Amino acid sequence: MGLTYWVVVTDSCGASASDTIYLNDYELNTIVYYDDSTHIAEVEIESTTSSGPFEYIWINILNDSIGNGQISPVLCEGTYFVITTDLSNNCSVTDTVLVEFSLPFLGIFDITTTTVYPDSNLWGFAPYTYLWSNGEDSIHADICPGDHWVEVTDINNCLIREDFTIENLIITLDPASAILECDLENIDIDLEASATGGIAPYSFKWWNGSTENPINLGLSPGNFSVTVIDANGCIEDTSFVIATITSECIPNVFTPNGDTQNDTWSLEDTFLYDDTEIRIYGRFGRLLFQSVGYHEAWDGTNEQGNDVPDGVYFYSIEIGHGFDQINGTVTILR
Repeated sequence: MGLTYWVVVTDSCGASASDTIYLNDYELNTIVYYDDSTHIAEVEIESTTSSGPFEYIWINILNDSIGNGQISPVLCEGTYFVITTDLSNNCSVTDTVLVEFSLPFLGIFDITTTTVYPDSNLWGFAPYTYLWSNGEDSIHADICPGDHWVEVTDINNCLIREDFTIENLIITLDPASAILECDLENIDIDLEASATGGIAPYSFKWWNGSTENPINLGLSPGNFSVTVIDANGCIEDTSFVIATITSECIPNVFTPNGDTQNDTWSLEDTFLYDDTEIRIYGRFGRLLFQSVGYHEAWDGTNEQGNDVPDGVYFYSIEIGHGFDQINGTVTILR
């Protein structure tokens, strides 16, 4: 519906003249269509009162002009504005365009392999370039545990960044502790290492150079280690301890009577360290025997080489290396 205006002009002599002006309503509507497959937007004019010509200005969020056609340039993710101006009367309309890319459900890369998904699964147009937080610039990166990011840029310079975390490598041993058998010179066990974190698959290397897993080991008590290497070459070491001698493995009686049977207080020195210190005391606390490493077993004599009487004697074994001291008694019977 139009509008009607009257205009009346009167001069100084009182003469007047009038006229009627009819104006149609002015209408300028725009619709912006965005094509997710091409990342291009287009303005459509809806106007029954003007046929233009029209001017278009595309502006990004930084207020930079990026195009001036009815069809936009390729748009990356973000917010854009398009100003449509009717040059016949300088009336204008501003529209907002929000661009969000359709990304793979699990992101732009496979965290289990630290590899960007194939081009066909990405949002933009090949070729793509890549940049990882460790400086690598290929589709795959050897990423070790920690907080990281990857940036992927398509041919139109549209960039997507994804932050991610690789969990720390953790090694678990089964059994967690070996069972000590007092009558064996070595401990014979099947020991298996498993790992979590990092990037699978894993490989293992034991302190003796073996890469088998599980591994059958004949071990003397002590400190040992195993190294795990994940698919990206990231390394984690762990050490484990095979228990040394315990009170259950210590004889509580021996018979030093010269018959070659049970003549010494026999301790498996395999279960001891070279700096393990053993002391034997009499009833009143007098030191009768002392040895470091226990390479020669106690034969029931004192420091002067004389036989001690039958009876009960006290011992202390300072194993060292973080193990508790063992105290107990041993009886001599001849």
